[in-house]
Amino acid sequence: MTAPLIVRCALFVLAAAACVWGAATDRPLAGPAVAAAVLVGHVWTLRDPLRQLRPLLVIAVIGTAAESAWIAAGMYAPAGSMRGTVLCPLWVTAMWLNGAIFAQGVLLNRLPLRLAPLAGAIAAPLGFVAADGVGAILIAWPLAVALAALALHSAVALWLVMWYVTAAEKTFANNATTTSERRA
Repeated sequence: MTAPLIVRCALFVLAAAACVWGAATDRPLAGPAVAAAVLVGHVWTLRDPLRQLRPLLVIAVIGTAAESAWIAAGMYAPAGSMRGTVLCPLWVTAMWLNGAIFAQGVLLNRLPLRLAPLAGAIAAPLGFVAADGVGAILIAWPLAVALAALALHSAVALWLVMWYVTAAEKTFANNATTTSERRA
């Protein structure tokens, strides 16, 4: 593992932990602030930031909608002032953005698309149990039902995220090649 890869992994974990810790300790902006700093660092490494940022923002918006649907369905409730609302808190959106950055910066070309559902089905339910354990969220459904629903949702979600990031990067690479051929 190279040093930049280790740094990217550490920053992903730091931003995720800041989001959960901030929510659990009534500091809901701590996580989004760390995730924003990670985003700035990630953008610094992109070859074409405007084009390569688009999939990250799309994933964050769709993730926000998905989490808001889970909250509206009563599967879990976020901690703090957002409890009782159907819109997910900013720290949850920051988690989706952080995950998209991780997919683009680390998982792309390292996690085969066929393994994405397995990774999603394992990682996301563990994250939800951890968030519930520290008080960032309260899982309201029976735990087995919630974990099964999350595993299924996350298996599909991570596959879609990886597919979209991969397709966007291929489009970016093809456009870059076409542009350089035109200049020649």
